[in-house]
Amino acid sequence: ATAPAPPALTAISRATDLRRDAIGWQEAQSLHAVRRQLITMVPAVASLHPDAGKELKAADDEAAPAFTAQVARLAVLDQVRRELPGSSAASAAADAAEQVRARLAEGVAVYDRLLAAASTMLASPDLGRSGPDVLGPAADALTAYADGLRTAAG
Repeated sequence: ATAPAPPALTAISRATDLRRDAIGWQEAQSLHAVRRQLITMVPAVASLHPDAGKELKAADDEAAPAFTAQVARLAVLDQVRRELPGSSAASAAADAAEQVRARLAEGVAVYDRLLAAASTMLASPDLGRSGPDVLGPAADALTAYADGLRTAAG
């Protein structure tokens, strides 16, 4: 079975949707980074265990739209804060952005946990015969052939 192709990076929330000084900018950057790493890890996990690779991809596919929407909401709330400074709308937008930022930070933490679990899984032994089990006998056989050729040559 071949490993599933990694999803297109367009599915990753666009961290550039937020200005550097916007509330939630750091969390948006972190989300982008952990999702990019997770997406690149899917084929390696799938090659070790196809069902685990599918589950990893499915988890990201399900969670990503909500987090992408949170980043988009942070961008809108930032715009309100910038364009209406000192207004009650700007104050409400700042409060709302802090709430969204907190939820996004929780999501990044769970993505990080998922990425850590996938990383740990990659240390698992491959199913089937190990490298030494396959290569050791072949090395022994080649040594025996060489001994046999030396003996035959006198």
